[in-house]
Amino acid sequence: MAHWKPISRIKYEAFNTEWEAAKIEVSRLELEMIDAVSAVDKATKEHGKEKRKQSRQLLQAQQSLQATKEKLHDKNEMETKMSALHAQLKEENQMLRLSVAEFSRKVVHVCKSPHHVEFNEKIYKRAADGSTPLHWAADSGNDDLCHLLLECAADPNAKDAQGLTPLHWTGLFCLYIRSL
Repeated sequence: MAHWKPISRIKYEAFNTEWEAAKIEVSRLELEMIDAVSAVDKATKEHGKEKRKQSRQLLQAQQSLQATKEKLHDKNEMETKMSALHAQLKEENQMLRLSVAEFSRKVVHVCKSPHHVEFNEKIYKRAADGSTPLHWAADSGNDDLCHLLLECAADPNAKDAQGLTPLHWTGLFCLYIRSL
């Protein structure tokens, strides 16, 4: 039995050495695990920060897109309204032209009558801006009324306050018509 103790002792010492090595290895692995957990926590935090940042950026982009859509919608509504107003204005302008033409025909008819000689006195009367009835007839583009006024001795060279003659006003009327 004597030799059993030294073998047990040798085994015990070997086991003890292995145990100590295993404890050192476990400690090393625990440190690695702590480092790994720390790295995972850090990565998770960074990922969370990046995800929040991307979420904020996405939210800002969505808000910007919504604002742009609203502006586009407002612009389209405005264009629709402007188009409707333009059509209405054209229609009213046409109706006004027809009314002026009808009125001018009536004036020409009345003025050619020998009973309305007092109208001829008003041919030379000037408005506050120096314009004459011939200026306004030229501006409206009404040929019949222009001819009648000229037949009644209206001055074709009469100048308004800005020095413009009825012929100038005719040119301005033509420019206006072209702009429509």
